[in-house]
Order: sequence, then C-alpha cells, then structure tokens
Amino acid sequence: MIIKGTLIKGIGGTYSVLIDNQIYACSAQKKIKQTGKLLIGDLVEVIKEDNDFVITKIFERKNELLRPNVANVEQLVIILANVPAPDYMLIDKLIIYANVNNIETLLLINKCDLFDEEFVNEVKSQYQNVVGNIVVLSAKKHLHIEELQEHLTGKFSVFAGQSAVGKSTVLNALGFDLETGELSKKTDKGKHTTRHTEVFLLANNTFIADTPGFSLLEMFYVEPSRLHEYYTDFNKFNKTCKYRACNHVQMKLSECGVKQAVENGNLNKTRYDRYLDHYEETKKRWDSRYD
Repeated sequence: MIIKGTLIKGIGGTYSVLIDNQIYACSAQKKIKQTGKLLIGDLVEVIKEDNDFVITKIFERKNELLRPNVANVEQLVIILANVPAPDYMLIDKLIIYANVNNIETLLLINKCDLFDEEFVNEVKSQYQNVVGNIVVLSAKKHLHIEELQEHLTGKFSVFAGQSAVGKSTVLNALGFDLETGELSKKTDKGKHTTRHTEVFLLANNTFIADTPGFSLLEMFYVEPSRLHEYYTDFNKFNKTCKYRACNHVQMKLSECGVKQAVENGNLNKTRYDRYLDHYEETKKRWDSRYD
C-alpha cells in the first residue's frame, strides 16, 4: 500500500510521518538517504510492508530552508516583546529570509500585558507596511490567542525570535504542553531552549515548527546591489529615483526617492538607518565570500 504523509520529526534514522492525522514511525529507503536529506515538512511517499512503514519518495518542495532545516514553509511567525528589547536587525533579516523564499510573514507582539500602546505603535510604524499581518497578544494571560489561531489555520508555520520572547508560552497557549522557564533577571534570557526542530499539529493541515538557530541567523549571501529589493516598503518610492539601479545608499537626496521618503517622514528613519548598516555588513560579506 502506497500512502502520502508529512514528515514532522527525524532523529537517529527514525522518522515520524503524519498520515491521516495519525503519526507513524518510519524508516527511509537507502536511496533516499543517499540522494537527498529528508527535511522536516517534507511531503513523502510511504509504503507499508507488513507492519513496517518505509519512506520511498520525497515530493518536490515549495521551498527549502537551510537554517533551520525545514521544507514547504508557508508562514514565518516572528515573535518579539518589549523585554527582552527587540533585536530589530534580526527581525529585518528574518523578513528578508522569508521574502527570498516566498514565505508569508506574521509579526507577533507578545506580552501585551507588560507594555503600553506606545511600544506597539513603534513596532507598527516600522513594520505595518512590511509584513502581512501584526498580532498583539499575551500568551501568559491568554489574551487574543484566537486571532493568532485564525492566521495559523491551514498553514505550515515556523516560529522564530529571540530567546525569552515567549515562544514556548505561545505554544502552550495554543494547547501544547511544553516546559518553560521564567526569564532570567541576570541575562534577560529564557531558561528553556529548543535544541532541535519540533513540529506540532494544531489541527488538520495546521503545523507549527519551533526551531533552534533562527535567533542566531547568519545572513545568506546576497548581492549588495540587490539588498534593497527585499526591503519591500522601499518599492513604491523606487520610481522617483533618478537612476534605475539606485541602491539608496550612495546617491544624493535629490536623486533618491527612498531618501526623500525618509526625509519627508513617509519611511521610518530608524529602519532606513538599519538598512544602511545592513548594506555595509552585506557588502563586506559579499566581498569576502571567496576568502
């Protein structure tokens, strides 16, 4: 019997595959191991031989993330809070990573019981024209969890964010039972850390992956001259740039539509300043790619 399923876990050569809302322990054919690595999120073909289930085929992937090693991701949920203070450069990079891989982005502001509207407005001023949706909630107090559930339904989502922003608490609020630790006062970091990619089934065809390493994202190689393309909030101002190849860095104010938008208050200056830093970082990385 040949059946299809979704790979949700793989440790030590044993793979957990979700088939019709049931999880089966599977092995993989030797040719699968030799020709390509199985990734969490893979749609696979499984053959039942007596009482054994064997993975025989990996179907074509919609996308493939190298760090973390997951496939077929539809939505990236970036979690942040006021404590620890947001790493906005990390958030910018995660959004670009999603854009490059054709993944929707949702910004989740957690711990709304601990901050005022001013913090939310600051985040929205930077990202409301950048990401698909912004959800504000308190996982600990179970406030506005239903709104998050609506955005997760029917999708394979990946959770990402700094340590201690409450990823595990959010998963608990969604109905999972995970060990969480209180925020360490000395380090502003959580005690519980995800050590390997885990996929949780929230409902039929609704998957959530909690991933290690995303908070330590190293920017992939991208040409500096193309970096601005992934800052989607810049796009509508590109048309007024004097030069088509303008990267919004070297050109004068009178020649650059993006710089003019920042000057006029139509683009967030803090985010643009980070873009300049990101450009320099990307240029150094690109120039030394063969070193």
